[in-house]
Amino acid sequence: MTSYATSSLLTVGLLVCGALASADSSAVRMTITTPTDELAPRDALALTVEYENLTDNHLVIACGAVAGDSRLLIDYTRPGHQSKRFTGFQHNRAHDDVKLFPTRVPPRGSFKGTLSLIVDTNPDRFLLEEPGSYEIRARCVDKRVRPILDLRSNVIVVRVREELTLRGDALKSYDTDLGRLAQFTPPLLAAPDEPVLEKASQFLDEHPDHPQATRLKHGLVRVLDLKIRRHRASDAQRSLHERLKAELSAEGSGTQ
Repeated sequence: MTSYATSSLLTVGLLVCGALASADSSAVRMTITTPTDELAPRDALALTVEYENLTDNHLVIACGAVAGDSRLLIDYTRPGHQSKRFTGFQHNRAHDDVKLFPTRVPPRGSFKGTLSLIVDTNPDRFLLEEPGSYEIRARCVDKRVRPILDLRSNVIVVRVREELTLRGDALKSYDTDLGRLAQFTPPLLAAPDEPVLEKASQFLDEHPDHPQATRLKHGLVRVLDLKIRRHRASDAQRSLHERLKAELSAEGSGTQ
């Protein structure tokens, strides 16, 4: 049980970088939501995970994707298939869309973070590939504490509508390589593949209004940031980096 000298905090190790829990699962309610329940094939699923403090004490909650024995699990059921675990961000590094620092949640307060789910990695395919209804659920398991913390969310249903599918080159060109880049898949960020970066740049030039263009720009900027810091970026890549940052700023989305 973690103790603090200056404040009486209960500590719940919900996700990455969290301290060990001193409260059981009844202390926190886990809820998932998405801004829309109708999407097109290959769209990103913006999944917000919220943790509500049900106690009269402060809780310290850290949010991330996976870290050893403390992990966030996302399961989904796609049309005509059994339930499957999403593995697109299950790496020893947290998903970039989620806050990584412990957050002090007041009594009866809440904390939330959003995940962008686009490409599953086992097998390599878009999460929302086929038209139909998808059931999504989340679970948070922390085996570092006793009793084991095991939170289970509500189930949401999203519908993928075939009539929203992009036609022609815009659909064909947006493949899983670009989807992983838009999703900030950690291995791609750590060891960017030059042909993928070139493909992404070309795709953005040819399809600037694609629904995932902004996410793809963010992913490309992150990879180029890394290359620049490692002094491995070409002059053309440095120029692309500055152009994309300017475009994101003009769009009002900044650089995440």
